[in-house]
Amino acid sequence: MLMTNNPKPTLKNIALQLGVSTATISNAFNKPDQLSAMLRASILEYCEEIGYLGPSMAARSLRTGKTGVYGIILSDDLSQSLMNPVANQFLSAIAGVFDEQHVNMLLLASDPQNYLVNQIDTLADGFIVYGQPKDNSILVRLEKQSKPIVTVDFAYKNYPAININNHEAAYRITKHAIERTLSPKINPVVLGLHLMRDSHSTSIDNNKLFNPLESISRCRLEGYKQALQEVNIDLKEQAIWQIEQYEERIIKTIIRGIISGAEPVNLLLCMSDKIAIAALEVATELQINIPNDLQIVGFDGISSALEKGITTIAQPIKEKGTLAAQVCLGIKPQQSIMLNTELIINVSA
Repeated sequence: MLMTNNPKPTLKNIALQLGVSTATISNAFNKPDQLSAMLRASILEYCEEIGYLGPSMAARSLRTGKTGVYGIILSDDLSQSLMNPVANQFLSAIAGVFDEQHVNMLLLASDPQNYLVNQIDTLADGFIVYGQPKDNSILVRLEKQSKPIVTVDFAYKNYPAININNHEAAYRITKHAIERTLSPKINPVVLGLHLMRDSHSTSIDNNKLFNPLESISRCRLEGYKQALQEVNIDLKEQAIWQIEQYEERIIKTIIRGIISGAEPVNLLLCMSDKIAIAALEVATELQINIPNDLQIVGFDGISSALEKGITTIAQPIKEKGTLAAQVCLGIKPQQSIMLNTELIINVSA
C-alpha cells in the first residue's frame, strides 16, 4: 500500500493512509507499550516500506522540549578519551543505562571552540560532566541551559556529584609503600594527570595548580603529600610531574628521563594505572629491581594493571557511570554520592 504521487512521508500523511491518529504513529516509534504488538508491527513495516524513519527529532523537541539525547562532557579530547581504558569502562556503564531507558548518548569535548559554530550541546536533555573541564566557560554554558547536570570526579556548586575520596585513597596507598620500602631514604616522584590548566607534560608550578575542589588529581596529590610529610619528606615541585599525553611512547620517554636522573628515584606515585604500567615496563628495560630498588603504585584498578602486578587503588569505575546516568535521568535522587575504593596490594610495591 504505497502513497500515490509520492508525497513526502509525514506523520499526518501516514496516519491518513493507515486510518489511525498521528499519536498512534508517534507511539509506534516512541511509546511501543501504548500499542498492541500487531498494530505496531504493521505500522513500522509500512513506514519502512515508504522510507519513513520516524517523527522528526527537531519537531518533537519543539513540541515536548525533549530530544531523548544526553550529553557526556569529557575533560579530555575525544580521541584521548577513547584510548583511555578507564573512560571506556565509564562510558560503557552509562550506555548500559541509556540502552535500558531507550535514550541516546552525545559525546562532547570540553573545548569551547567546538561549540562556536554548531551549538550541538543545546540538543541534549541533560549533561554528565566527566572530569573538571580545563575551561570553566563550558560549565557556565551548560548552566545557562537550565537542564540536569551531574558531575563525576569533581564537585561544582550544588549540582549532584559522583565521587570517591581521592585524598584518602592516595594517602592510603602512599602510606603502604612507605611501610614496605627497604631503603633508609625515600626519594619519591609523582606522575600526575591534569594538575594544571597548562596542557603540557612538565614538572609542576605550584602557582598554576588546580585547587582540590576543582581537580581529583590535586586531591590525590594532597593525599600523597600528607603521607610523605608524616615521615618528614617534603615533596618538591620538581618531583611532581604532569603527564598530559596518553600515547604510550611519550609517557615512556618522560618516565625514562625521570628515573635515569642523577638522583635515584625509588618510589613512583602514579595517578593512573596506565602510567604505572608504562613505568613498570621502562624499569624492566633498565633492569631496575622491582620493588626492592623502585616501588611503583598506580590508581584505578584496571585489569591489565592487576595482571602485571601493579599495587593500585581500585575504584568502582562502572558503578560511577551507572549512578551518573541514573541520577541524570532522574531514576535516582538528584544528590551527590561518595563511593568506596579498595587498596589492592601486588608485587610492584
